[in-house]
Amino acid sequence: MKIRRRGFTLIELLAVIAVIGILVGILISVIGRSRRAADNVKCASNLRQLASAVLLYTQDHNNQFPASAPTPLAVSIEDYVASGKRGDGTYDPGGVFICPARLDMIGHSKSCLYGVNYYIYGDKHGQSVREPLVRFSQVDEPPRTILMGDCHLYGKSAYKTIQSENLPGISRGGDFGPSGVSVHGNGAANICFMDGHVETFEDVSVLAQAKYRNKGPEDLWSPRKSN
Repeated sequence: MKIRRRGFTLIELLAVIAVIGILVGILISVIGRSRRAADNVKCASNLRQLASAVLLYTQDHNNQFPASAPTPLAVSIEDYVASGKRGDGTYDPGGVFICPARLDMIGHSKSCLYGVNYYIYGDKHGQSVREPLVRFSQVDEPPRTILMGDCHLYGKSAYKTIQSENLPGISRGGDFGPSGVSVHGNGAANICFMDGHVETFEDVSVLAQAKYRNKGPEDLWSPRKSN
């Protein structure tokens, strides 16, 4: 008896292709979210390492924070960062000074993609600030005071600072001035506080709200909140 084999109809084939397409779309979405989550974790880890370096610096320098100008912050603290020297890959993708979620900026210059809180250096409104105006021992509430966070790439010789007035922030032209907090591809940003803990802000613009701004009722920026 001859067995008659039945093949797929065109409709069945199209249905299978459609299902495969849907599954591939779901898989790509899941992989994308997983990658963003991994980048966010690595970014937070970078910030913790850099914050530790900053705090170690203050211990060795009479509670003074490292200068951000004219020497860039990354240069000021690189002796306190494991493998922090230029030429060893620390400033390359995957290095501690580079946020993995901001690899679109790589190639502009080998520099730091994290900035220190502008108000550590005083609110100078565009005037040159060459030395920190606040010591760590003068910080009123370390767990509620921003130390550093994601920052726009601003040139390897730039002053890397973030401030509430510039959130979510843009890079300004030239080599001077506080740049804004940068956001990851999903719109979030990591912020490290003076006690070393890191928080991810899904909408970083909340840090520019009046109550959180410098001298606001729930100020997260000013180191000396009682002044």
